[in-house]
Amino acid sequence: GPLRELRRVRPLAHSAPSAASVPSAPTPAVERSAGADVPIEALPADGTARAPAAPAEPVDPAFAPDDAWGEPSDAAAGELEVEVVVAEPERTFTSFQEAGETARLLGRLSAQRRYVSNVYVAVYVAAVGLVALSALGVGLVLSRRATRNIGVLAEATKRVAAMDLEVVVPVRSDDEIGELTAAFNQMVRDLREQRARIDTLQRISAWQDFSRRLAHEIKNPLTPIKLAAQEVQRSCPTGDEAYRRKVDQAVEIIEEEVATLRRLVTEFSNFSRLPEASLAPADLGEVVREFQRTAETREATATPVELRFEVPGRPIPVALDPMMFRRALDNLVRNAEQATRDQAGAGRVRVALRVEGAHAVLDVEDDGPGIVESDRARIFDPYYTTKADGTGLGLPIVMKVVLEHGGHIDLARGTLPGACFRVTLPLLPSP
Repeated sequence: GPLRELRRVRPLAHSAPSAASVPSAPTPAVERSAGADVPIEALPADGTARAPAAPAEPVDPAFAPDDAWGEPSDAAAGELEVEVVVAEPERTFTSFQEAGETARLLGRLSAQRRYVSNVYVAVYVAAVGLVALSALGVGLVLSRRATRNIGVLAEATKRVAAMDLEVVVPVRSDDEIGELTAAFNQMVRDLREQRARIDTLQRISAWQDFSRRLAHEIKNPLTPIKLAAQEVQRSCPTGDEAYRRKVDQAVEIIEEEVATLRRLVTEFSNFSRLPEASLAPADLGEVVREFQRTAETREATATPVELRFEVPGRPIPVALDPMMFRRALDNLVRNAEQATRDQAGAGRVRVALRVEGAHAVLDVEDDGPGIVESDRARIFDPYYTTKADGTGLGLPIVMKVVLEHGGHIDLARGTLPGACFRVTLPLLPSP
C-alpha cells in the first residue's frame, strides 16, 4: 500500500557516535554533509561491526520538512545532522484513526450505558415500590373486610351459644368467608329445626303422660254411673207414665254421654300408649298404594267424598315404620273427609306423592272451608280442635309420627281451595 514517511533532523556533535546515540531501528541512518549523503555505520553496544547502511533515496519534495526540519542553519555549521526516516503503510494510520474513533464511541456508549442503567434502576425501583404499595393497600382492604366479617360471625356465634337461634348473618361475598357464613346460617337453621322438633316431642310426651292419667281418672267412674242410671230406670214406679218417660230420657242421655266419654278415654289411652316408630328402609309409594286399597273398600261416609290418589310408579326409598305411617295418613285423610261433609255435593280429597330433591313430599288436601289464620299456630297442639265432636288428638299424633321419621309437617297451599297438609320425609341415599 502507499507509504507515509516521517522525518526528523537532529544536530549531533563531530564526535564518534556512541551506540546509545544511534537508533537501533531497522531503517538506515544517513549522514548529510555539504551536498552529499554519507552512509554512517551504526554499531551496536557490543562493538560488533555491521554492514554499512545503503544510501538514502532522494527525498520527495512533497515531504519537505517545516521550520523544525530541513537543512542545517549557519549556526549549526560544523555539526553533524542525522535524519531518521521511518516508512509505514497508510492503512496503519487509518486503523489508528478508526481505533481512536471506536474508543471515543465506546467511551460515549459507556457513559450512556451508565446513564441508561441508572434510569432503568430508578424505573424498576419505582415500579416495585408502586406494586408493593398497591399490594399493601389491597391487602389492607381485604384484611379489614375479612376481619369485619369474621367479627360478625364471632358475635353471631356468641348469640347462638346464648340459645338465640333466630340469628342470620348476611352473605356479602362468594369467597371462603361467604361459604363459611352460608354454612353457619345452615347450621343455625338445622339447630332451630332440631330444637323445634325436640320441643314438640317433649310437649307431646308430656301430654301423653297427662292423657294416661286423665283416661284412668275418667274410666273408673264410667261403669258405676251407667249401672246407677240403669238401676234407677229399673226401680222407677210403673204407675206414673210421665215420670217414667223422664227417667227413660235421663238414662238415655246418661248412656250417650258415658259412651262419648268411653270413646274419649279410648283416644286418650291410645295417644298415651302411642309407641315410638321403628324405622326400616321401605318404599313409601308402596305404603301409600296399600292405604289406597284399604280406603277405597272401607264404609263410605254420610256425604260421598271423591278420593283421588296420585302416586308415582318408581320406588321412593325412605326410612319408615309402615304401620305408624299408615295410621298418620289415615288421620289426615279422615280429617279431610270430615272437613268436606258440611258442604253441598260431594267433597274432594287429593293425596299426592312426589319427589323434590332429596325429600319425598306427600300432600293431603281437600276442598273444604280450610283453616282460618288464627287457628294455624295451634292446630298441632294436643286437645285443640275446631270440631264439635273432635278430640284434638289426631294432628298431634300425626306430628309425633312424622317427627320420629325425621321429617316435618306444615300447612301449605295446594291445588284445592281447602286445607293442605304437607308431609316431607328425607330420602335414603341410593345404594
